[in-house]
Amino acid sequence: MTSRRGAGRRHSGSVYLLVLGLSVMLTVLGIATLSAGRIGMRSMSASRDWMKAQALANSAAEHAMLQISRHSDWRSLYSGQTVHQSLGDGMFSWRLVDETDGSLNNGDSDPFVILATGTVGPASYTLRVQMSGSSGNVLVSGMTVATTITLSSGAEVDSYDSSLGDYGGSNAGAEATVRTNSTSDGAVAMGANSTVRGSVQVGPGGNPDDVLSMHNNSEVTGTITAMPEEVAMPTVSAPTDLGPSTGDMSLSSKATQLVTGDLHVGKLSLKSKSTLQISGDVTIWAEGDLSIASNACIQVLSGSSLTLYVSGSMSIASNGSTRNDTSDVSNITFIGLGSGAVSLTSNSTFEGVIIAPNSSITLASNAQIFGAVVARDMSLSSNAEFHEDRHITSQADKVILGEGGVTAPKPSAWGRVVE
Repeated sequence: MTSRRGAGRRHSGSVYLLVLGLSVMLTVLGIATLSAGRIGMRSMSASRDWMKAQALANSAAEHAMLQISRHSDWRSLYSGQTVHQSLGDGMFSWRLVDETDGSLNNGDSDPFVILATGTVGPASYTLRVQMSGSSGNVLVSGMTVATTITLSSGAEVDSYDSSLGDYGGSNAGAEATVRTNSTSDGAVAMGANSTVRGSVQVGPGGNPDDVLSMHNNSEVTGTITAMPEEVAMPTVSAPTDLGPSTGDMSLSSKATQLVTGDLHVGKLSLKSKSTLQISGDVTIWAEGDLSIASNACIQVLSGSSLTLYVSGSMSIASNGSTRNDTSDVSNITFIGLGSGAVSLTSNSTFEGVIIAPNSSITLASNAQIFGAVVARDMSLSSNAEFHEDRHITSQADKVILGEGGVTAPKPSAWGRVVE
């Protein structure tokens, strides 16, 4: 009996050990499963963070390109700077780097890269975006067209520097540049006694002697050459942050109206002897035509600027004008969004920059432009004058990369740098 009782205790112990062993095994398996689950969750979380970081890096690159398009002084503004911005549960940063000579701010046409990084937790992703093909180069000349330029009898093109004061006297020079992308015979036609005080450049591969047609004492004082490549004509677009149109806007005769904020209108009309005064940095989008009647004026007051988008045509009647009370003519920028004509009637004046790549620009007798022009084609009637402002054209990025509607440098290559 003793023997049987002893055997019974051993059996009971074996069952206990078996149950205990199974319990330990299940616990170990449970811990292992839990650990694996946690590892898997961490792995999934890390993967999500990595994908978010990649998206943020792309956002950083897009943000950098947006700032480049919005700030005319982007080379000096972002030289040596890193921009940081929080977004959701992560953040992004970007900086501009000139890999050629290390200086972003010593050459308007130097290529550069955007280093754009997205970070979420421990995950980080960096893109290197090579930037090239800046359309800012279009304004290295005062008059740039895609097709034809016509200077009728007595028409004149020359240069000056608005930062030195008004045009005339010692502030009248021979550094103007007239450019066409055309290689067609006679694309630049100069009538009797017309003058370009500066240089003429024709499309790549064109024969300057054939593209430039000169008659009866017409003169080009500088060089006449073919460009190594076409000028990249800018792409323009309307501003997107002005809200809906408030309808047509018209100033009655002899009226004066002060504008201190942005406007989105239909047609914009200035009747005879009226004045539209601009105070502050103002953007106006006219979805219809812009018409400035005889002796009417758009006046940009000292310390102010005007960016004027027009979807239709622009006309300035006899003795009508845009007048710039600042020391920088580029503080008036006209952007033609469509193919509407730009016409200056006799004795009218435009001070500023005209960017109308799909439009024809016509100056009637004795009309004048002070500044710079980009157009499809351009015609100066007898005794009309174009005065290139070297203060603008020697700083091409300043104008062409203005707020909103003109293209900035384009990305030519995207490449991942590191995680």
